Amino acid sequence: MLKNSKGKSVDAKRIFKAFTAAFFFWRRDNSMRMQETSLKAYRSVDRKTLVHQAVESLYGTNGCTCDELEQETGRSHQSMSASIRGGVKQGLIVDSGLRRKTRSGRQAIVWKAIDSPWVHPFGEEPSTP
Repeated sequence: MLKNSKGKSVDAKRIFKAFTAAFFFWRRDNSMRMQETSLKAYRSVDRKTLVHQAVESLYGTNGCTCDELEQETGRSHQSMSASIRGGVKQGLIVDSGLRRKTRSGRQAIVWKAIDSPWVHPFGEEPSTP
């Protein structure tokens, strides 16, 4: 228990809860407002379609980086990376264990659709006959 300036006991948990509730109420009312146009744009996007587009782009390939998927689909990095993450959470896309360079020269994860013919745990390329 804490004591206030007058020596009375004060419950810190109650004060923290009251402060937190007041803070989030203020944020919601003053700084968390979404523009009407942003809200309409958000509601117009079919996130399932974006995930399935990423999965379909990965089928029949030896995997793709997010950068390669962006180039193939014409989607922005934000849309494609969110689509990949959605596919991972749904169990449709996995990390192949491989890394490839992107256009910027950085190493990136090579993603595979789960029904693809191979996903090697050690990141080895498949041998071609």
